[in-house]
Amino acid sequence: MLDKIGHVKNPLSVVAIFAGLAEVSGTLILPHLETSIQSVYVWFLMLFPTLLIALFFSTLNWNHTALYAPSDYRNEDHFARLAKASPDAIAAKTEAEVGEELAGDAVLEALPPARESYSSELAESVTPNLEPAPRRTSPQWVQERHRELAQRSRTVQQSAISKLETERGMLFAREIAAEGIPRMVFDAVSIHDNQTIIVEVKYTERGNLGSSNLHNTFTATLAFQQTMSDARRQKLHFILVVVISDEATNADRERLLTIANRVRSEYSFSSEVVVWRYGEVVNIFD
Repeated sequence: MLDKIGHVKNPLSVVAIFAGLAEVSGTLILPHLETSIQSVYVWFLMLFPTLLIALFFSTLNWNHTALYAPSDYRNEDHFARLAKASPDAIAAKTEAEVGEELAGDAVLEALPPARESYSSELAESVTPNLEPAPRRTSPQWVQERHRELAQRSRTVQQSAISKLETERGMLFAREIAAEGIPRMVFDAVSIHDNQTIIVEVKYTERGNLGSSNLHNTFTATLAFQQTMSDARRQKLHFILVVVISDEATNADRERLLTIANRVRSEYSFSSEVVVWRYGEVVNIFD
């Protein structure tokens, strides 16, 4: 009989056994307690499972890979080669992506300003007490813009991955690093139907992702593919999700898709490019 039960193999089994033993032992003990204590104990028996369920689903949502052991994967190499990225690596990646978007802002700032259609006297009469806005090249503006982009990029990343999970019916482990390459951080990874799926999310307000930026993203995926076995390399799929602002034009979107697909065609592994608008992602999945 005991041979059929087997041994505990992962954290999920520990949680299940602990919850079961706590509830069964609690029920058996209850009749033997004094009447004055029974009411308190009953509250414990009711609240404890609720707390356990809340903690379980929190872990399932934010770090579900912690619930499984290497033996739960069809190929334990996946468990060994992928792990939660460190906070420093995640911060460094966010910093690099924000820097790329700020560089795009600098290019646009260098363009000649549009001519005003009204006189300076009229402008002063309409807004006489407003302080001039900081220039887009001032340290104050750059700092505020950096903070805004960093926060928005994080929001977009999480919301876009949630949208993918909903549309494709799969779960992704988020902010994953390759073993031995801690600075190689992917926004999300899923092992689904024996296929490794890697997701990278890029946010750009004006669709000004350049070819070099996109090449760096695809090259990182290629470098990870080289660490896989020959059989696994054929089952790698890369999804590049680009989120643009709601104000970006259709022409901006089509230009971005053209550039991204041209870069994608230069790499042999399976891949796709998805472009969403900010409102399609954040307003629904934030």
